[in-house]
Amino acid sequence: MNPKVTVIIPVYNQEPFLAECLSSVLSQTLREIEVLCINDGSTDSSLKIIREFQAADPRIVCLDQPNAGVAAARNRGIETARGNYLIFLDPDDSYPSNSTLEQLYFAAINNDVLVSAGSFSIADEETGEITTSFDGLLKGYTFKEESTILYDDYQFDYGFHRFLIQADFLRTNKIKFPPLVRFQDPPFLVETLIKAEKFYAIPEVVYRYKLGHQTIKWNTEQQLSLIKGIKIILDLSRSNSLASLHALEVKRLEEEYGGVFYWAIENPDVFAALIDLNAHIDHSLISPDGAINHQLIAPLKQQTSNAMKWKKDIEDLQGAVLAERKDKENAWEELDLVKKKLEQAEGKIAAITSSKTFRAANAIKSLLK
Repeated sequence: MNPKVTVIIPVYNQEPFLAECLSSVLSQTLREIEVLCINDGSTDSSLKIIREFQAADPRIVCLDQPNAGVAAARNRGIETARGNYLIFLDPDDSYPSNSTLEQLYFAAINNDVLVSAGSFSIADEETGEITTSFDGLLKGYTFKEESTILYDDYQFDYGFHRFLIQADFLRTNKIKFPPLVRFQDPPFLVETLIKAEKFYAIPEVVYRYKLGHQTIKWNTEQQLSLIKGIKIILDLSRSNSLASLHALEVKRLEEEYGGVFYWAIENPDVFAALIDLNAHIDHSLISPDGAINHQLIAPLKQQTSNAMKWKKDIEDLQGAVLAERKDKENAWEELDLVKKKLEQAEGKIAAITSSKTFRAANAIKSLLK
């Protein structure tokens, strides 16, 4: 008999958190589960920890592969999972309750839906504070009541970990994570919910995201991945007339990720990708009257102009400092040259005054007085 749920955990160098993560899964009251760990080329003790847990509990399945990235690891999990439903868990996160999987599973089964979902929480490791209330661009993280929700009414893109999804539905529709190093999960969730059309939501918090130990370094590859991920959602929302989702992605780019691109737009590859991205924005979706209320290029050009001006100001200041330093260096060099010439002159004078000719000349000069 197949497990009721497969929990897919992509693992790459998560030694400090992995044991807590696995313990939170194995302590679930829903016992008929498969815990599918894809070790994605870890170089620390992650694989050893998985093997130790596997030896104690046969519900853990370990797939070991060379590093291919989190998207590839999750996609392998989708292909391999034996559970009727599946859900994703990151190895540095955990479930907030022992009944999380049971709640999500029976929400799906009892309401005959392909997808069920719960609310999200963020645990700050530094302060210990747990956030369960969100607004603005993160408003869709929580549900106020138990109900069936049409995606046309939801139109949100974050928090895919909260969603329990029928495995055969994903495989039949060939829904996978795009091969991106960043922002691969929002396109996955959006495509899933568009094709599922609806899901059953419960207000209970079903995921605890740990904040505080991750450091994101936005290199060019990650910036381009983010742009590609947003582009996928812009295209999906445009082709499915999801105006709120379309506007949300533009806001994410302008407000949430504006700082990521502030200096990066001097990179010609990133700037070209942003210019191309603008062509995927349907302004008639964002504004009912067709007026363009959200211009992506204008702010980018202004940011570029500001960045270039500040860069020139910094370069001018650096130039002035270097010039002053050079002047001082030249002055010291000239002083050293004068000192050397003076020393040379003093040496010549000493040589002359000590010579026999000089002494004889002085003697003759004395006789002539």
